[in-house]
Amino acid sequence: MAPKKGSKKAEKSGAGEGKIRKPRNYEITPGVLRFSKSRMFHKKALYKKVKHGKRDPKKQEVKEKFAKKELGGKNGGARMVRLKKAPQYYHPEGAPKPRLRRRSLQNCTGTPKLRSSLTPGTVCILLTGRHKGKRVVFLKQLRSGLLLVTGPFKFNGCPLRRMQQSYVIATSTKIDLGGATIPEHLNDDYFRRVRLTSSMGGKKKDEDIFASTKQKYEVSEQRKTDQADVDKMVIEAIKKNPEKAPSLHVLYEHAAGYGLFRVKEFEDIGAFLPEVEASVKDLSKFMGVVRLVAFSPFKTGQNALDNANHISEGILHEDLQLFLSTHLPDKKKKAMLGLGDAKLAAAVSEALGVSCMTTGVVPEVLRGIRQHFPSLVKGFTPTTAGKAQLGLGHAYSRAKVKFNVHRSDNMIIQSIALLDQLDKDINQFSMRIREWYSYHFPELFKIVADNILYAQLAHTIGDRKMLTEEKLPQLEAILGDDAEKAQLVLDASKSSMGMDISPLDLINVERFAQRVVALVQYRKSLQEYLRSKMSSVAPNLSTLIGEVVGARLISQAGSLTNLAKYPASTVQILGAEKALFRALKTKGNTPKYGLLYHSTFIGRATGPNKGRISRYLANKCSLASRIDCFSELPSTAFGSLMKEQVEERLKFYASGAKPRKNLDVMKLAAEQAKLEAESSGKKKKSKKRKSSQMENGEVEAETIVNGNEESLSSAEKKKKKKQKSEQPPEEMEEGTPSPKKKKKQQVSEELEEETPSPKKKKKKQPSEEVEEETPSSKKKKKEQPSEEVEEETPSSKKKKKKVTEEDQVDVGGAGDTATTELSSSGKKKKKKKKSEILETELEMETQ
Repeated sequence: MAPKKGSKKAEKSGAGEGKIRKPRNYEITPGVLRFSKSRMFHKKALYKKVKHGKRDPKKQEVKEKFAKKELGGKNGGARMVRLKKAPQYYHPEGAPKPRLRRRSLQNCTGTPKLRSSLTPGTVCILLTGRHKGKRVVFLKQLRSGLLLVTGPFKFNGCPLRRMQQSYVIATSTKIDLGGATIPEHLNDDYFRRVRLTSSMGGKKKDEDIFASTKQKYEVSEQRKTDQADVDKMVIEAIKKNPEKAPSLHVLYEHAAGYGLFRVKEFEDIGAFLPEVEASVKDLSKFMGVVRLVAFSPFKTGQNALDNANHISEGILHEDLQLFLSTHLPDKKKKAMLGLGDAKLAAAVSEALGVSCMTTGVVPEVLRGIRQHFPSLVKGFTPTTAGKAQLGLGHAYSRAKVKFNVHRSDNMIIQSIALLDQLDKDINQFSMRIREWYSYHFPELFKIVADNILYAQLAHTIGDRKMLTEEKLPQLEAILGDDAEKAQLVLDASKSSMGMDISPLDLINVERFAQRVVALVQYRKSLQEYLRSKMSSVAPNLSTLIGEVVGARLISQAGSLTNLAKYPASTVQILGAEKALFRALKTKGNTPKYGLLYHSTFIGRATGPNKGRISRYLANKCSLASRIDCFSELPSTAFGSLMKEQVEERLKFYASGAKPRKNLDVMKLAAEQAKLEAESSGKKKKSKKRKSSQMENGEVEAETIVNGNEESLSSAEKKKKKKQKSEQPPEEMEEGTPSPKKKKKQQVSEELEEETPSPKKKKKKQPSEEVEEETPSSKKKKKEQPSEEVEEETPSSKKKKKKVTEEDQVDVGGAGDTATTELSSSGKKKKKKKKSEILETELEMETQ
């Protein structure tokens, strides 16, 4: 029947239409239901539908309970106890299914079938157990189906033991055991575990409670003799096939290079490990066991560092791979290589297919090689070994610590932390001095709102009664040339309501104010230091987002390298970890930004675009940090262009103006960075050249020009350029400049045959004095050598030394007429040395 209108049932049914209802037994958390299976069994009334069949009369009824007699105070009573108690915990997915046992193929005798690849004498590789990875020799199959194998024990320390077929890899190497017979008593009963008695460490009885300490299981003498007999048979079979006998080579990594050593009688050494440990100290005994095969020195220090880094990370270097492949035996499957590092051993085994070992006798052999290495390698001394180790040690530790003077981001982390602490301290101290000094001069609190200015004024004013108009300029200087406010402070001091202060209290107030002012000045210098550090360590990041925010990002990440490794999504919420985890816990909205909120870009964006611009800015910050971290030369080209990209993105969100493509901007940034690198390289070369010139005593104040031209300063050159621009075009084309002074016109005519005619002028000359000169006459003048210079004798050189300072001044005045002449093609003519000019002028004066 349909419910009536207005009934509660109808209202309930209508109210729930269109809503998604949860199932009755919904999941509270993933994998955990609201009700258990037994509860749902009763809720669904499934017990009514279960059909219980009749019991078979033939089957005996199993007693579920039995009567148990009570003892103690209830002696004589009885209670019913269940035989099978209900389990305390139930499996969430019902009763566990029984595991199906894998049946092994059995033959008529009842023992499992042996694989065709396994025959007596087959060399196998163990896949499990404490001897995992070792090669053993298969002897026979026991009745239980297990395999009887041995190392031999002298070779690799693996004794007689049983192993399942599924945990063994059969190799193609087989040893002909021949007439070797395995003792019959080596069966399953032989390897059965001995039950420990109380004296051997088993369960103690009542009488053994106060027995002595536990006795550990010890190998019986019977097993030792059986092991020796079996090993003897196997070793004799191996010696018949010497190509199958394993040979041990040991690799030793020294700071000077790689050394490969061969261990003689390896199978005997493994059995006498204590004797080997004792013989390591004796060089003569040790050299009888170990022999040098090859030694490969490192070419350079950088090559040694590269190899050391590879070895520390367990990577096989190309040099080491070439060295081992060259000097190891051809049949590498039969050889064994001993190494000190397990990671490197795995890499060598994978690359070269050589069986490697790092335990057993190898550590003792390496210890002996390390001790006697200078004696084992010819031409090697302890001093050379020490130098190689010292150099490589410094280089390796420097590379591991990542010590770099130019990019010390640890200084940035400490600076930004100190800057934050200074801000807190200055604010707290300023409030303290405001409260302290207001007892004496309360009106100053309202006049000056800035804390730093208040501290400076408190230190300057001191006792308000001593404040006069003479200190008015000092007050104006502190207040930023605000004369009205300075006068207001002076007037307020005369009519102040504050209490008098003792000289001792005033001294303490002034000292405290002085400390606050000093802290403010130190904060400014620290901020400047942080700015310079950021420009050298992370120039692109500081250009993009600012020095303070960039330093906070580096400090939060731990280092610039860590920040470069972070993805952009992590950089975006860096600093908002509390809000992020709170949102994840309450399943709310995650934060849009962390430390990036303090940048100017997010504040300028509108509400809906704040998250978008923070995501874009985080992307650019991640790229900038990677460029700063991994680039060789610091440059701000990428940072400045990325900042322009963020500005364009803001305009795009505001007005819809399309920004430039990222590919075009990055190409432009790469070109700018390349140009900056080239210019910095040129600057370095010029600095080196200048330093070398200063060492040689060369003067760079004047540029010396060859020919009959005097050395001109930069100011004179600028004057010449101006005069040249003021000349009429006809004169510039003719190229016939006039001499500078009329008094020295005769001297210039005499020098006309020897030197080229001047082209540049310092002063304007009248057009009447200008002499025309053709290009052909210029060429002739080039070909004419100066006769006076050729006829120069040693006597003229001696005269030059006797010239006084006055003569040198006159010569300089006469030399003003000598200037460089440019040919029609624009090239300079060959110039003469200044010494030759001085000699010609001296001869002219003597005439």
